[in-house]
Amino acid sequence: MEQQVKKRLLLVDDNKQFSELVQGAFGDEFEVAWADDGQAGLQKCAELLPDVVLLDVNMPGMNGIEFLRLMSLESAIAHIPVIVITASDFNGITESLARRYVNMSAFITKLSPSDTIREKILKALEK
Repeated sequence: MEQQVKKRLLLVDDNKQFSELVQGAFGDEFEVAWADDGQAGLQKCAELLPDVVLLDVNMPGMNGIEFLRLMSLESAIAHIPVIVITASDFNGITESLARRYVNMSAFITKLSPSDTIREKILKALEK
């Protein structure tokens, strides 16, 4: 029987506990990689070429918006769909900045149920 290759999900988030939650929730369905800051995230994105990126907005150093901007300049990774996540409430300004980038697929809070996050991931993979 042919084994199906798992899609790759890259989480770019400085919160180790959230990364463990994502690994636990999605590790059976996806090959999950984690980068704990934006610079490491860009590097892993270029190395792994994930199928989808879960990106935290609020990180020290390079924030999520800057990550999206730099990602959009790299042709090898600019097409990868990104789901922007935040621990804080929706911020219309932050969301509108993120939506300027064509690969931005969704904007959700970390408090969203894992089923909602899974739904957004699957929808992003359809594009």
